[in-house]
Amino acid sequence: MEEGQATETRQAVDALALNLEQHATLLSQEFDSLLTRMSATLTDASQASLDSLNIYAEATQAVEEASTSAVQEGQELIRRCTAMARELRGTDILADRELIPRSDACDPGRLSMRASAIWAL
Repeated sequence: MEEGQATETRQAVDALALNLEQHATLLSQEFDSLLTRMSATLTDASQASLDSLNIYAEATQAVEEASTSAVQEGQELIRRCTAMARELRGTDILADRELIPRSDACDPGRLSMRASAIWAL
């Protein structure tokens, strides 16, 4: 009987080993599938991150260029306004000294050529 039991035990062990091997193969295939999907997902996420960074860089550059342009235009406007204020102060001084009629000093159409040239820039 011992030989019969040993054979049965051996067959049971072989069946369990075969079953374990099949499950291990299935598990390995599932892990391969999972890792493939994870790799694809990470690749997609990395590409999306790069795209976002590129868009952010382009937007940052556009904002920087617009800001620089706005600052330059603002500085130019300040320069022109300062020059015009100086010209108008000079016109007021001349009007106060009665070297030119007050009506001419206040008439934008009759400002000096220099003041007109400043605004034409």
